[in-house]
Amino acid sequence: MNVGLGAGALLAALIVDTSSTASFQVLYLLDAISFIAFMPFVVRLSVQATPAEQPAFATPGGYRSILRDRAFRRLWALTALIVAFGYAQYSAAFPAFATGEAGLDAHQLALAFAANTVAVALAQLPVLRALRGRSRTSALAFAFAATGIAWTIVLAGAGAPSPAAAAAVFSVAMIALAIGETALSPSAPALANDLAPEDLRGRYNGVYTLAWTTGFAAGPALAGAVLAAGAANALMLGLIAACAIGVGGSLRLAQHLPPGIDVVDGEVADAPLPEPALA
Repeated sequence: MNVGLGAGALLAALIVDTSSTASFQVLYLLDAISFIAFMPFVVRLSVQATPAEQPAFATPGGYRSILRDRAFRRLWALTALIVAFGYAQYSAAFPAFATGEAGLDAHQLALAFAANTVAVALAQLPVLRALRGRSRTSALAFAFAATGIAWTIVLAGAGAPSPAAAAAVFSVAMIALAIGETALSPSAPALANDLAPEDLRGRYNGVYTLAWTTGFAAGPALAGAVLAAGAANALMLGLIAACAIGVGGSLRLAQHLPPGIDVVDGEVADAPLPEPALA
């Protein structure tokens, strides 16, 4: 999730009328215009590599080396897990659960999304300062824990006495989710970069990005199937259980990392990084 998603949700709260198809059309047209507005800036961008920045040779078997990197494989799986059962469910399971199980309308749902946006904007720097000097794997475990707590609050919110009360509970859940988001950025992506040898950094980042793509594809598909079966509460319990698994997996990941990289904002040791731990 990011500030753009929350801002979009707030805009939707002001524009959308569930009884009017035209209000949705206006919203989508504004979304399209927001992308078109950046086209002149993108066209003017240019990146030129200096001779020193250009690789002298191609690394043979690069992707095979990545797939054999045991620590990176674990990090990749954990990232796909938190995206599939956390980030993707923010826009898949959560809206369906909030409107179906708790009876929220579009405006109440948008307020919960807005709470997430505001919390991310306010919490990201304090959380980063609190995490500085701590282990990245602990920060990743914290992100999983905060996400699991958020889904626990959402599950409890379904029993609120009124949709307005449920909206307040869900806003608290989205704030907890936002705090978890702020702990992910200085942990998992930074580990992916520091695990990568210099000549394979681009490929490592490309494969790591695939974990996000996989999570965003699998998460909504899973949520849709479970919700279609009428098991909304079971879905939330599954999300909580997956986050608990992620906490344990994140803490165990520390045992497989090279020395000197498991520190938020820390300095990597001056000695060359060891070869990736191969299976």
